[in-house]
Amino acid sequence: LSTHVTQQITLQESCEKIARELCKNMYDLKPEAFDNFLKENIKKYESVQCMYILDKKGKQVSNTICKLEAIFNPDHPLFKPAVKGADHSLKNYYFNMKIHKSDSYFTEPYTSFATGSICQTMSVEFNNFENESFILCLDFSV
Repeated sequence: LSTHVTQQITLQESCEKIARELCKNMYDLKPEAFDNFLKENIKKYESVQCMYILDKKGKQVSNTICKLEAIFNPDHPLFKPAVKGADHSLKNYYFNMKIHKSDSYFTEPYTSFATGSICQTMSVEFNNFENESFILCLDFSV
């Protein structure tokens, strides 16, 4: 394998490990506790720009929690973190996960509408204690 491919695989594995660890720690949470959990955890991971959670249909059920330093220009009219209720069903990190019938997906680099920065999103499906299905999305700096 080429060095680039090997580096990409290593990056994806590292990002997925972080996401799965967070998902495991959210098992006991109800959706109304998601925002506080994300706020408490975002600073633990240097490479994570933003965190947010979707329901199984791609609707956002948490706010987008971003590190302040990740936001390119808070007054920019185009780049704003999405809020609860936003539809992500056509975004690569949701759509491709569903198409491939996988419980995770790692995007190619793209410009984040939340921050205006280049990122890659790792999405991982998880269930809480009430067996409700959710998708944790983490935007990683590139």
